[in-house]
Amino acid sequence: MNEGRKLRPHHGFATIASAIVLSTLAFTDAGCKKSESQAESNCRGAQALSKVPLTGSSMKLKQISLTFDDGPGLRTVELSAYLKSEGIRAAFFIWGGALKNEGGAAGILQHLVDDGHLVANHTETHRSLTENKPTALTDQEIVAELTEVDTAITPFVKDNKWLFRPPYGQFDDRVLTVLEGTPMKKYVGPILWNVGGMMSETTASDAECWKPETLHTVTDCGDLYLKEIDSVGKGIVLLHDPYFIQQNNPESGGTYQMVQYMVPILKSKGYSFVRVDEVPDIAALLPGGAPAGAADGGEATPDGTNPEGDGTAVDPCL
Repeated sequence: MNEGRKLRPHHGFATIASAIVLSTLAFTDAGCKKSESQAESNCRGAQALSKVPLTGSSMKLKQISLTFDDGPGLRTVELSAYLKSEGIRAAFFIWGGALKNEGGAAGILQHLVDDGHLVANHTETHRSLTENKPTALTDQEIVAELTEVDTAITPFVKDNKWLFRPPYGQFDDRVLTVLEGTPMKKYVGPILWNVGGMMSETTASDAECWKPETLHTVTDCGDLYLKEIDSVGKGIVLLHDPYFIQQNNPESGGTYQMVQYMVPILKSKGYSFVRVDEVPDIAALLPGGAPAGAADGGEATPDGTNPEGDGTAVDPCL
């Protein structure tokens, strides 16, 4: 039995299906404001929590975003460095329990930021925010779940890119209403996924791959992820950086090694990697708005000019 597994519960996939039926986006405080000291307008996204889960459906084909939950862990720094060496920027959704478990957690978060990754909120205790049994969280407890992690990650969140992923992907109208009445309404989310949430013959979940009762090799689990990515064709990939075949034994193999196996194969198949804040329907809610050309599949250029190559500036407010 893998020790410590109970401290790192895995995600369910069934909740995504029920979440998809929720209604339209809730936008707040949108618009462009012109600073007196600037000649150009500075456009802010409609930064807000949403009734609709954000899963990457707006991405281009063969475009994926790697996201990691429940860390930091024993090899998070190495994973961060590996991704940087491959030119990949990822998002790490931080669990409060892991911050307490890992010594030097602040240093690990700084490594992530220095390597170009996002640090995001995955709650303090990883309890379901919506579950009624055995005991539902109170309104105050729901707010505290985000607030405690928010305090820890605030020094590492850049450019007001506040992203939130609920445990198990579970989010509903009550949670939305509770959070909208607090400073935690600054978060964009729920950021969910469309790859990596369920184990089957054609889909993958590293949370299941490394369990004793469903144990897979690194390559077998990686092949399932690759199969699912090929089937879906694009989207947000759910992974867990602190998970290993033998928990607390990073040499036993696990998600870190599996990512090293998958990345060269994905690149050879023509996949490109974007950070989750660059996913169009997520970027539209963040400061700066959606990347230029995102809606029609065009690539944003570093200087913000038109991706068609005519050199004209693109207004992100449009």
